[in-house]
Amino acid sequence: RAKAEIGAGYQTLQASVGFLSASHSGLRDQIVAAVEALWDEILALRADNRSLLTFEGMFTSEEIADAFAGRGHPSVMNWVHDFVDETVVQARIMARSKDEIERHRPFAGDRLWLLYWILRSVNLRSSWLMNKHIQTGAYTPMLKDHGLEQLFHEVIDAETFKAAQADDHRGFNSIMGRLEALFLQEAARTMSGSSRVADGLSDMHAAMLLQTKTMELARATKTSDAKERRRGRTN
Repeated sequence: RAKAEIGAGYQTLQASVGFLSASHSGLRDQIVAAVEALWDEILALRADNRSLLTFEGMFTSEEIADAFAGRGHPSVMNWVHDFVDETVVQARIMARSKDEIERHRPFAGDRLWLLYWILRSVNLRSSWLMNKHIQTGAYTPMLKDHGLEQLFHEVIDAETFKAAQADDHRGFNSIMGRLEALFLQEAARTMSGSSRVADGLSDMHAAMLLQTKTMELARATKTSDAKERRRGRTN
């Protein structure tokens, strides 16, 4: 009876491990692919806005104000030349707003997707804002924009945002760096969660091997007992 119970348990565990291993193998690949796709998109957005970030980080608010008023050195405005043409800016925004990336959403997790969505929205809005600032000839620091502030408050605590907002020179760059760091932390957590499932499967596999050894030991013990009984009858 014990042998039968062990055998039944072994078969059930073996079937479970086989099913979960096959399912998890595919799921883990999709999780990793989702993280890679979202990060690639973030890097592309960063490349689109690199000169904008450099612009706010390199020049003081006074130098930027003079440049927009036509009093500063012309080279200052060269840093945001990519944002002069509204048609070009709108085309970049439309190109980064396609829905193809949505297919990765089920495998990214809610938190990681939220961070990606905010990073994308901030990059696209700041690009649009720079074009509007150039058109009007008056520049407002990015973190003074109410729309961007609402986006940041979704994931950045009020104290951290307020400190960045007070720094016109480096604030925007620092808060963007913080947002990307949060994304990478969540990406690591998402993928490590998948690793924990893999570890759990390894534990189940170890349990399955233990049951196999138990069955072999029980079989060997039964054979040995039978031999002893035969030897006793012979004597």
